[in-house]
Amino acid sequence: MVYTIYETNCIVFDLKNLQEDDCLIRAFSDKFGVINIIAKSFRKSQSKLKANIKAFSVNKIAIVRGREFFRLTDVNHIFSFSNSKSLVSFLRLAESLFFNDERDYFDEINNQVYNMIIHLCKFIIYLIKNNKKDSIEIVNMFFIIYVRSLQGFVVKFDIEEMTALKDNDLFIWFEKESSNIRNTNKKIIL
Repeated sequence: MVYTIYETNCIVFDLKNLQEDDCLIRAFSDKFGVINIIAKSFRKSQSKLKANIKAFSVNKIAIVRGREFFRLTDVNHIFSFSNSKSLVSFLRLAESLFFNDERDYFDEINNQVYNMIIHLCKFIIYLIKNNKKDSIEIVNMFFIIYVRSLQGFVVKFDIEEMTALKDNDLFIWFEKESSNIRNTNKKIIL
């Protein structure tokens, strides 16, 4: 039987132990959206995969599509967000916004969401380093609006300018848009 191996970037949300030495990984992939991945023999002491994948980390992975789950074949760890409570909290929020059928999106949308998560994580790091943690709340609200707009629950924000901005310029953009973000967030909650 011939298998196609897919390489994709992903953000790992959660790892759950399964029977014996296997593990179930819940991740957001830039190609497939929210995916569940089985890692066979993951918890064995000689497993090469175990040392390279952790919750709240960014990885380049190789997977094979199965009937119900993807199967992990290789991992290249890129970065871990697990050392920051603010980033872990943001990634938990991100995970809570996705439905089980998210992989029904087009590749382009999955890629946009993945890039937005990475962009906002880098911005949250900037906010923490510059003692601007109060602004993290507005970033969380914005991300909720962004995902809900892709899901069709609210009108889309114009983010073309925002995605090109970094650090202080992005901080200024959020300051300028904060009232609009708060008002739109209230509409989602109602």
